Amino acid sequence: MIIIPFRKYDFQIKQENGKTYILDEVRKKYLILSPEEWVRQNFIHYFIYDLAYPKSKIAVEKEFVLNDRKKRFDLLIFDKNSNPYLLVECKAQSEALNDKVLMQGLQYNLHFKVPYMLISNGNQSYAWKLSEEGLENLKELPKYSE
Repeated sequence: MIIIPFRKYDFQIKQENGKTYILDEVRKKYLILSPEEWVRQNFIHYFIYDLAYPKSKIAVEKEFVLNDRKKRFDLLIFDKNSNPYLLVECKAQSEALNDKVLMQGLQYNLHFKVPYMLISNGNQSYAWKLSEEGLENLKELPKYSE
């Protein structure tokens, strides 16, 4: 397990029609603040403001096709050459991280072939370096690949 030191980020939050919305700085739109969205937005801010990952290299909740089925990843970071670099699977804080979540990320990686993968529920986070030899547990997230 790795420790992600989320800070108190300056989120832009608004109330509308009895619902709470949060601004996604990457997609540049307000989204309903669900428990999973809270984790996703904390990671977006962590990557941008703490690890200096370029905002332009972060893709959020994009659809892709895997084995003729539509899937949607949470976060995908691209390197300076626009190659997939880090795949992030976010879950709500109340959801346990287990083999099923790991397998979901590994299944998505059949499509993206990233060198790094992270799964997190905001409370617990696990990251790996992926290679043909297998999974190597990481103690910290990789620096942005420049």
